[in-house]
Amino acid sequence: MKILINATMLDNKPTGVGQYILNILNQFDKMGIKYYLFTSIDIKKNNVKLIKTTKFVRPYPYKKLAGVIRFVINQTIFPSIAKNYDIVYFPSTHGSFLLENQIITVHDLIGLYFKSQHILQYLYFKYALKFILKKAKIIITISKNTKNDVIKFFNINPQKIKVVYNGINHEVFYPRKNSKTYVLHRYKISDYILAVGSSYPHKNIHRLIEAFKKLQKMYPHITLAITGYPTPYQRKLIKKYNLENVKFLGYIPLEDMPYLYSAAKCLVYPSLYEGFGLPPLEAMACGCPVAVSNLSSLPEICGNAAMFFDPYSVEDIKNAIEQIFINKNLKQNLIKKGLIQARKYDWEKTAKKIIEIFKETI
Repeated sequence: MKILINATMLDNKPTGVGQYILNILNQFDKMGIKYYLFTSIDIKKNNVKLIKTTKFVRPYPYKKLAGVIRFVINQTIFPSIAKNYDIVYFPSTHGSFLLENQIITVHDLIGLYFKSQHILQYLYFKYALKFILKKAKIIITISKNTKNDVIKFFNINPQKIKVVYNGINHEVFYPRKNSKTYVLHRYKISDYILAVGSSYPHKNIHRLIEAFKKLQKMYPHITLAITGYPTPYQRKLIKKYNLENVKFLGYIPLEDMPYLYSAAKCLVYPSLYEGFGLPPLEAMACGCPVAVSNLSSLPEICGNAAMFFDPYSVEDIKNAIEQIFINKNLKQNLIKKGLIQARKYDWEKTAKKIIEIFKETI
């Protein structure tokens, strides 16, 4: 089985899809799977042969330009390279109009739900992806929710879509005993609520900030710590409410995330839409109680191990956090159930299912 993987989404600061690709490649390496990798970065693996392409395909730092260049390459240069392989795998929501032997992972269809914040994605999903998915041999989705979205928007035969859940790297994400000391030393915070992801409107951080304002009266010593960087609107809200206890942490290296999860009073994830939603599971694996939105894939992925709330209701977000603060039994149950729920997801399982699909497809 001759496999070619299109990893043009990889860059030197991988998040989201980039982390998904790296975890899959790590597992392929452990399994002894031999493959070819079309990428712009240097990756040292035992069983991989690199086919290098331009650095301008990298999401960081080339952003929208990179998206356009990836699309052009996938329709022009890449098909001529890919024609000699049994399986061509796109581990991101990309593909080619010209390839018959492609398998594509669809993570989400957020561009169709939030057109204004993802205009290039919207155009790609609206006018190109339907035809690419029709061409694909198999479509992998990372949740049943995303599978339903693919059927809803593109009228794809359900038999062609395979659900393969994301995993968690349990060698990285587990409770850290010295987490509070580590976080205090490195980030200068303690007694904090953690939120992950700030830059996109659908992450709904502005409503969390408003909920935090309501909590400040009873819990003035609590900090709201948010990974990533603030948007202008978020800065405006913080200034409007004079919230000195809101801290944006910037880009967090992977090795620090388990400490941030472990030391947090809770993780709050108020997202309006997720194809999967990895941060809540990572937090659970670190023994952190989790409160999440009750929309899209999050109930499916979190099961009975999270406190759910209506993400459009500031009051509901506030109440969910407060329940974790005041109800010790609830908090301990969330921690216990969260550790169990997180163990259901493992990158080795994910990679093995993908290889099974490859074998079935040939």
